[in-house]
Amino acid sequence: MAVKTSLRPTIIDGVQEEADRQGYDAVISVIGHQALSARRSLNILLELRVDGLILAAPMRDISTMCAGVAEVPLVLVARRSRLTTIDSVANDDLNGARLVIDHLVALGHRKIAHIDGHAAIGALSAIAGRGLRVPQDASVVRYDNTAFAAVPQINLTTVDQPRLAMGRTAVSLLLERVGRERATARHVLIPPTLVVRGTTAAGNA
Repeated sequence: MAVKTSLRPTIIDGVQEEADRQGYDAVISVIGHQALSARRSLNILLELRVDGLILAAPMRDISTMCAGVAEVPLVLVARRSRLTTIDSVANDDLNGARLVIDHLVALGHRKIAHIDGHAAIGALSAIAGRGLRVPQDASVVRYDNTAFAAVPQINLTTVDQPRLAMGRTAVSLLLERVGRERATARHVLIPPTLVVRGTTAAGNA
């Protein structure tokens, strides 16, 4: 079994834990974004006669990559797929967005803007630069829970994506294919959770 990823280690942790539990060894291959490099890495893994592949790289041309590894089962992780031949497991982004909106509306917010997740930290600085306070004057939520968000000086309310569960589920899906338990693709969405910290509060619209 092989795992290709450029994501955070928690997905890898989930893959390794479930693979160990099922009696399989996980081979980790970290790749870049270039299609040629990715294809070369895939070929190396296939030469090792792996039972299947879990692909977590954010590549653009997934269908072409998948066509090249048709000889073994493949699961896409942390990326939604509509392919009828490839399994996938991903975070339920719609559910996550709903968690954020419901939380902010419950606090009394009515003017809600969306910014890129990486811009949330910058938003904190920008709000302070205008002489405003978080969360007294404005609330901020980031859609991606990280160790940095939990730092006391930041204490950022975030949506926590279930990376560990995605890794475990990816292995389960793959082994169903390896064991020929089914022939049709499954596309699993795992709901995230909202981690409320110190950057959201009531009292500001």
